[in-house]
Amino acid sequence: MTKLSENYQTINVLICQISKDEKREILKNKLRQKEIENCKNEKIKNQKYFVWKTLEKALKMFYEKDAEEFDFQKNENGKLISDKIFVSLSHSNNFTAVALSDFEVGIDIEEKKQTNQNFLSHIKNSEENLNVKNPVALWTRKESVFKMKNLKTFVPSQINTMLEKVKTYACEDFFISVAGQKEIKINFAGTC
Repeated sequence: MTKLSENYQTINVLICQISKDEKREILKNKLRQKEIENCKNEKIKNQKYFVWKTLEKALKMFYEKDAEEFDFQKNENGKLISDKIFVSLSHSNNFTAVALSDFEVGIDIEEKKQTNQNFLSHIKNSEENLNVKNPVALWTRKESVFKMKNLKTFVPSQINTMLEKVKTYACEDFFISVAGQKEIKINFAGTC
């Protein structure tokens, strides 16, 4: 795996749009396949399937490895872990995103949507900038930090993104945030 330097963390990110035409197949990873089968919501089943397919593509693209070469498990908080790489997955309606790194990493993608001040008051804390341009962007920052830190319970107002190593990007259809343990350099592939 490529490391930029002792002070930086390289994060490889792949973003994909969920295919409306591609049909789900049985995944080789039994853990993920069982998770999909146990899901009752058809939309979430598709998102879970396609984010796994995005992971497979990212591993091949960035590391020239198949997903079967990694021992993927879930930890006590439900985070996907591996013996060889740090990984974070995210999906939102029509998009999937995967982040891969040598250090703990978190990613969140959310499609752009209208929110109100009430939503913002529930997620920000007193130390965060009062001039938040879009609460959805702040939400992605908080969720990416939550995933990176492997916290047990997501309480957005208790996560101060001003103190974290997180980058947020506004794309045409979505916001995406990536959090790391060190200053981060992101290698993007895909939609963004």
